[in-house]
Amino acid sequence: LSAFAVLLSRYSASEDITVGSPIAGRNRRELEDLIGFFVNTLVLRTDLSGNPTFRTLLDQVRELTLDAYANQEVPFERLVEELQPRRDLSRSPLFQIMFSVLNVPEADFSIAEMATTEISGSSDTAKFDLSLTARENQDRIELAFQYNTDLFDENTVAQMLHHYERLLETIVSNAEQRVSELDLLTDSERTGLELSRYRPLPELQTANVVSLFEEQVQRASAKVALECGDEQLTYAELNERANQLAHHLQNLGVGPEVVVGVLLERSVNMVVAVLAILKAGGAYLPMDPLLPSERLKFMLSDAGVAALVTDESTLADTALHANVRVVTVDKDQQLLAHESKKNPGAQLLPDSLAYVIYTSGSTGKPKGVMVEQRSLTNLMLAMCQEFELGEPDTLVAVTTLSFDIAGVDLFLPLLSGASLVIARREEILDVQQLRLLLERTQATMMQATPTMWRMLVDTGWAGHSQLKVLCGGEVLTRELAAQLLERSAGVWNGYGPTETTIYSSMHRVRSTLTGGATIPIGQPTLNTEVYIVDKHMRLVPPGVPGELLIGGTGVARGYLKRTDLTAEKFVDYVFSDGRKTRVYRTGDCVRLKTGGDLEYLGRLDHQVKIRGYRIEAGEIEAVLAEHEGVHQAAVVVREDVTGDKRLVGYVVPKGSTASNRREHNGEALVNAWRNHLLAQLPDYMVPSQFVTLDALPLTSSGKVDSRRLPAPGVKSQLSADPSSAPQNELEQQIAEIWRANLRVDRIRRYDNFFDLGGNSLLMAQVRIQLEQKFERKIAMLELFRYPTINSLADYLRYEQTSHAASQQGLRRAGIRLQSNRRNAALRES
Repeated sequence: LSAFAVLLSRYSASEDITVGSPIAGRNRRELEDLIGFFVNTLVLRTDLSGNPTFRTLLDQVRELTLDAYANQEVPFERLVEELQPRRDLSRSPLFQIMFSVLNVPEADFSIAEMATTEISGSSDTAKFDLSLTARENQDRIELAFQYNTDLFDENTVAQMLHHYERLLETIVSNAEQRVSELDLLTDSERTGLELSRYRPLPELQTANVVSLFEEQVQRASAKVALECGDEQLTYAELNERANQLAHHLQNLGVGPEVVVGVLLERSVNMVVAVLAILKAGGAYLPMDPLLPSERLKFMLSDAGVAALVTDESTLADTALHANVRVVTVDKDQQLLAHESKKNPGAQLLPDSLAYVIYTSGSTGKPKGVMVEQRSLTNLMLAMCQEFELGEPDTLVAVTTLSFDIAGVDLFLPLLSGASLVIARREEILDVQQLRLLLERTQATMMQATPTMWRMLVDTGWAGHSQLKVLCGGEVLTRELAAQLLERSAGVWNGYGPTETTIYSSMHRVRSTLTGGATIPIGQPTLNTEVYIVDKHMRLVPPGVPGELLIGGTGVARGYLKRTDLTAEKFVDYVFSDGRKTRVYRTGDCVRLKTGGDLEYLGRLDHQVKIRGYRIEAGEIEAVLAEHEGVHQAAVVVREDVTGDKRLVGYVVPKGSTASNRREHNGEALVNAWRNHLLAQLPDYMVPSQFVTLDALPLTSSGKVDSRRLPAPGVKSQLSADPSSAPQNELEQQIAEIWRANLRVDRIRRYDNFFDLGGNSLLMAQVRIQLEQKFERKIAMLELFRYPTINSLADYLRYEQTSHAASQQGLRRAGIRLQSNRRNAALRES
């Protein structure tokens, strides 16, 4: 039983192991000869915390079983009644694994003058998820597993039995070993797992993204390389413009290890700026214009930016007063025109810094990840090999530059001789416009989050037989993968943390008929090593969950100015022969499937992903706690409706009790908290709902118990003023669609869609439903212009008449047409 608990602990990554075990119930002499069924079930709970020696664990389990035997007459049903566990008809209460020891001597069934034959019975139905039966048979013990085939396959169970036997052998050889030291693997198995998938690329010794791009310029100088809106550049034109800006940056002192910010809307200039910075020998820092000004200022300061490439309108819109040299590509156009069009020829060493990109940080501040030239070049060469793009291909880029996978959008087509089409922000916001863009450009590749692909599919998008679909940033479900396969030339699922350069593994979806609910994250990309370990950094066998460590060429230099955090996350993995390799601890729980694919199981910490963005709840909590009205705060991601993940903030206000604050000015409080967060964090990091509490529920160790945080109640937004309710049939129809998507019971006609917890993705769903309801096309931008029920209703009503009549009627009504347009667009894009 002790060894079995160790086995289950390894396979479940849990230290609290509970199994059931039957007991005969004949603990009195007078019951031994009675006919009847006296069997009861004991629940045996083993605690493996503290990493005890096996002998210590054995003593503990002995005490446990003796105590259980002493209370064996308590019916199992009574135990369930007293403990009141959460009931689920699909599983047994209290335990799902049975451990049975059959040590009763076999009876002699010989009967005078009759021949008897023993027939072994079998069952096709497993009573529990997993059952282990140990039968004493003369001088040996026979072990047998029975398993639920919905959860386990034969290979997995056979491996478990092999590992159980291996554990018992290891224990017998030395029972004083710590539980973590008990080895499931043989030397040959460990060696096999330690062999990396290292497949070196010869080009990596001398190549870099700049030289690879310039090779394409030589091959096809007249081919269209870049398009955005009405503007196009050939490979030669793009190279010349990037060279001119690169020479100008070099004159400003840009060179190796010098960071240059890129603050531009999605445009041709954005691509020119990134290429120019790399050509000058520097490293680029992507900055999204929609980020709060405070966050942009922090990034500039923290990264030690030497120059900022932007344009006048973007600089004005962000209200960013940068204390660095600013290059405005529109204002400085004449100055740049006088620079040389020749390649700068800056020396780019493999360990030169290529870019710094900021991700959410658990301590309250974002952290900059430093990626070197060798890492970026290695990935691009691997992607070129995987997707085999060429001159006939066109890639449509929809990812914001500050999202790390944008690197694939920019460099993959330009290093392959293909065409790059930058989707404008309004085309990304409006799925119908994006659909038209894909059709117009006859795109042969696009990468996006599963959320965006889902939105495209929901619009009735038919796809393209030549389109290569790349999904990244979120978990890809088999259902969506099947729909994408029907609409494309192929579907790939990519995985990788920012710290290991965008993609570390890739899986091409061949079939969606088998496996779990989600698609595997595949096998390592070129020059990438993966190791799956337990919390003691020991390799786990195939099929066993563990933390994913990633090594190889893609591993980043570390975190900018964060030596402590770098040392914590970038560590050495020590091989069985004493060799070491530098790896990144992802914090992701995975397991190795049969066939070599990795399966993503979830996070080991509080990091979450919403709409493809990596979010540390600790950063949101830290910023929220800075508000003068907040005493304590916790932020969690909830999925109360399948497929709809939302951030929810739980706040203990300062001063009076939360119930009193809720009663008097709860709405004002929530607005104050939301505005405080929006001033410092990206919109996707702002909770869509807030719950005020008198105190946060805590575990016995003093940490917030997220399991006891209540689900957000349905908000009543309707005041006592009758005029605040939707006033006519049109407003009521809009309100009904809003309520269904925002999950609120009442909405005032002046409430802002985004203030009620809406976001751009929900807005896209609302748009589809409005179009179906009113049988007319509605531009996505108009929903941002009119984010309240009354303004949207007026727009829909008057838009049906002539433009002049519409404007006159709206003026009579005293409605400001353009109010909230910029605020809404800044808040959700």
